Amino acid sequence: MKQTYVLALLASILLSCGCASNKSEPQESAKAPQKFSTADISAGKSLSEKYVSSLVKAIQNNDFKEISPYLNVNTVNIRQKRAVFEKLCARLAQNGKLVSASFVAAIDQTLCQDYVWKLDFIKQTSSSQLPQIKTSMLYSIRIVISDGKPKIIGARLIQL
Repeated sequence: MKQTYVLALLASILLSCGCASNKSEPQESAKAPQKFSTADISAGKSLSEKYVSSLVKAIQNNDFKEISPYLNVNTVNIRQKRAVFEKLCARLAQNGKLVSASFVAAIDQTLCQDYVWKLDFIKQTSSSQLPQIKTSMLYSIRIVISDGKPKIIGARLIQL
């Protein structure tokens, strides 16, 4: 009984969604990602540097507006992306204060590039024997070339 109800609910949701295409306008076909050239690799690294610089400022000041230009934020998903940013800040705050970010490597994935950055944290303790705890995390930014320009399509934390 429960499965039938769930399937009926799912079917009604899918059928009520409809199609949003407009038949009067020709639809553009999605362009395939382009392979990276040497110039694209340096442009991607430059974009990742700007992104990480803004990310560090945003985390240090807990300011979503600092990082939002890189997130392709629109009015529909701004709350969701703000919530993800706040969770990231809360997660990173466990490691202490973010003090620096340094470039580690660019990993060629043929149709995209992963730019890996090391984030360094310092946490003050109340112990006189160990007044500071230093930790590091890796942060990876995935970039593709779309319409001849580098574009960030994802980022993630990698804990050491």
